[in-house]
Amino acid sequence: MEDTIWIRFVLMHQWNERSDFGKYDRILLLEWKIMISGSSVKCYVCEQYIVDGNTYDEHIILNALGGRLHSKNLLCRQCSPLFDKIDAELAKQFNPLANLLNVRRHRGEPQPIKASLVKTGEQIFVACDGNILRLKPTFDYKENVGLKISARNEKELKQILNGVKRKNPTLDINKELKSAVKSESSLDTQIEFSIKYINSDEIYRSICKIAINFYVYSTREYSDINHLIPYLKGEEIIDCVKICDPIYEFFPFSLAQDEVFHNLLVCGNSEENILYAVVQIFSTFQYIVILSKKYGGQDFSNSYCFDLTERIAYRPLLEIPHIPRSLILKILGQQLCSSPHFEGRINDLAKFIQRNQHSERLN
Repeated sequence: MEDTIWIRFVLMHQWNERSDFGKYDRILLLEWKIMISGSSVKCYVCEQYIVDGNTYDEHIILNALGGRLHSKNLLCRQCSPLFDKIDAELAKQFNPLANLLNVRRHRGEPQPIKASLVKTGEQIFVACDGNILRLKPTFDYKENVGLKISARNEKELKQILNGVKRKNPTLDINKELKSAVKSESSLDTQIEFSIKYINSDEIYRSICKIAINFYVYSTREYSDINHLIPYLKGEEIIDCVKICDPIYEFFPFSLAQDEVFHNLLVCGNSEENILYAVVQIFSTFQYIVILSKKYGGQDFSNSYCFDLTERIAYRPLLEIPHIPRSLILKILGQQLCSSPHFEGRINDLAKFIQRNQHSERLN
């Protein structure tokens, strides 16, 4: 900001002494326009000014996961594609949950997810409302009965009948289409799908970007996180992100209350010289991120909670306490393993999805 004020002073000084504008004055005038338009914000990656034509609307939590908090004062248009790969991996792993929860996005609609039947292993699609869509049509031939075809829609059935007609020219396709019966059937088996890599390097880097986004959004400062930019780009390995056991309850919300949240917390503590964030996805997957172990700024804390069911954001009524540096370092050193707390939280989320889908079908 001091540089911008100095430019303004020089511009006024030149204006008073000269009546014509040379190249030097035009450059200063450009900087003057940047200041008065309020665009003295820099991209935290390249540190270039974000100006008209170079803006990018960055979702702090991914749009694909239902994130609504966004800003044009974080990344420039040139730097944003640097993180497409890690963000795509985070979206890929959590999209099944986002779609089953029918989360609303600024762009795009929930798509069916690929799953399988536990009993038979048959591959299926599950729509966001819980309806089952078979991955492919089925054929069942019985002697003296003929061929029974199960298709997903009339267009698909017609395509199949056209194929059958090539071997049986006497087949009357229109007659068969008229005799087709639309039906719905319920499954007597469970379905399953997997979220495999919630602690991969790309997932961790994308989570770290969410934490940095929220910190810069909250403070307009980025000097304390500059050392993490090579990590975000995949140029360095830094042990700064870890998924943690739900035994650590950092947010005062429960899935049992029929609420699912995306939660963010960023804190700076000068006494312990630590700057950290907590990113919680779907009230279940909780990551802790150390942004700086040498923090020397003022004490502060900011949180953001987004209710995915009601689609509203609000601050928690209870103040979220500071997490001691010793506990953060302890979590960072722990190995991810299955635990009753983690399994319980996953089961709570699955039950919530079932209740939510049942409620949406009734409505």
